[in-house]
Amino acid sequence: MNRLFITFTGCLSALLLSTSAYAAKVTVSIPPLAGIIAPLLDEDDTLEVILKSGVSPHGFQLRPSHMMAVANSDLVVTVGFGADTWLQKALKSYKGAQVNMADLSRMRLYSVRRGGVWQAAEIGGHDHEKAADMSGVDPHLWTAASNAIEVVIEVSDQLIALSPEKTKVITERRDKWLARIKQVDHEVFMVLNPVSRTPYLVLHDAFQYFEKRYLMTVVGSISLNPEIAPSLKRVFELRERIEKDEISCVFKEPQFSDKRVQPVVDGLNVKVGQLDPMGINYDADGRATGYLLYDDFLKQTALQFVNCLADK
Repeated sequence: MNRLFITFTGCLSALLLSTSAYAAKVTVSIPPLAGIIAPLLDEDDTLEVILKSGVSPHGFQLRPSHMMAVANSDLVVTVGFGADTWLQKALKSYKGAQVNMADLSRMRLYSVRRGGVWQAAEIGGHDHEKAADMSGVDPHLWTAASNAIEVVIEVSDQLIALSPEKTKVITERRDKWLARIKQVDHEVFMVLNPVSRTPYLVLHDAFQYFEKRYLMTVVGSISLNPEIAPSLKRVFELRERIEKDEISCVFKEPQFSDKRVQPVVDGLNVKVGQLDPMGINYDADGRATGYLLYDDFLKQTALQFVNCLADK
């Protein structure tokens, strides 16, 4: 009888222990944030991405299903402005845990650069002080590995707060993931060094944080907003700069029509490459299949630069 009772209570304790671990519901605004935090989660946790793969954040509008996903979340992770401005109003009534990149104390911020050919002062840029009005700040924060690292640290702290019993396993995952990001950051620096002084143009200024980290030589952008076609004056200015500075590559983005780039490069001896700030994985037919983990995002971006900038 005692043996049966001990066996029963042991099984009951094991059952309670197995069901006591909390499964977190995490929602992120855009795919790159999912790629940054996914390695921190358990298989029982859920990760919802509001902006689906292949969709541009420019002009995006929330649906009732998106609002429901946010309301049912334990933790919502956003950039905090710019790239996910469309989510910020909905978050005012959200009572759960939040991580906004722009609010993190060690986040590096740079000023927005206008479209067209940039002056030396704009290319150099400067760190931007945090302020209530972020309209003058470049919102593509996630393209810097140092900023992604701050998100990993903060999200892991929030997950531990939600599930204290998982402290050890979350901490181990965090440390392993941080070590991986730092390793790839170093590898990317070495890979890009041979092409870092080769000038190029981009469709829009989405990689300033990445470029400053790896000392890349970007000359300007076709447009400030990739949804809007550049003026004839800007097209002429950019074409003149391509010929004058022997720019070897102009980068397009998969979320936008090639028509945004074509008038700038037609008839010129310049290659067209592709960069994707949204960190999406595409199959052989060019269909979006999901987000890249952040280490793969860094490596893919570096490879896209090298493929277009390196001498063949």
